Amino acid sequence: MRVAAIVMASGFSSRMGQNKLLMEYRGKALAEHVLDTVKGIDFDKTVVVTCHEAVAAMAVKKQMTVVINEHPELGQSQSVILGTKAAVGSVTGSVGGCMGGSAARSVGDSMADSAARSVDDNMADRGSDTPEIDGLMYFTADMPFLKKSTIDALLGKFECCPDAIIRPRYSGKAGSPVIFPSSLAGELCHIQGDNGGREVIARHPESVVYVDISDGKQGVDIDDPQAAAQWLA
Repeated sequence: MRVAAIVMASGFSSRMGQNKLLMEYRGKALAEHVLDTVKGIDFDKTVVVTCHEAVAAMAVKKQMTVVINEHPELGQSQSVILGTKAAVGSVTGSVGGCMGGSAARSVGDSMADSAARSVDDNMADRGSDTPEIDGLMYFTADMPFLKKSTIDALLGKFECCPDAIIRPRYSGKAGSPVIFPSSLAGELCHIQGDNGGREVIARHPESVVYVDISDGKQGVDIDDPQAAAQWLA
């Protein structure tokens, strides 16, 4: 199975008060822990979507594809859209311009529609040919405790269930990373706001297959000073 990894690293860290992705843990930035774990897996493609120069530099050094998100104010969905486009082989690179309010929503809607058309056209052009990518695995860059063994378990489940949405469940709580079959790429390019792929999951509950992970710490994301104090000390 050919799976692309998409690392989403464009958040504002508003609850943290500083760029959490650059916070140090055991000698490395939080984002670098995730990038190193992902690099240890033989993904077909690895795409890092970010608006942070330092994170982009880390990814380039690790020979990962970098897509610059110039509209992070549109929420996590914009990272999903840009990463999906890059992974399925349609338009890649940065999106110029930056504006807010209703103008930003208008631009976001336009880019989402354009992305979806590009993905749909790209898949249609292949006709009955085998798709370049079978699955899309979305990571957030603020999960420094995620282990390679968990990623391997999720990929193994996807091998058995290639039409399913594969999601980990840490001590009973659903989390990330999530694998979507490439057949849902078009839907992933129609999402909006800060829900990321959750709205696609909500539309296809019958397609979700969970992998239970007993180590709940792996599912922790560092979102605020309280979490940082608890987990990074």
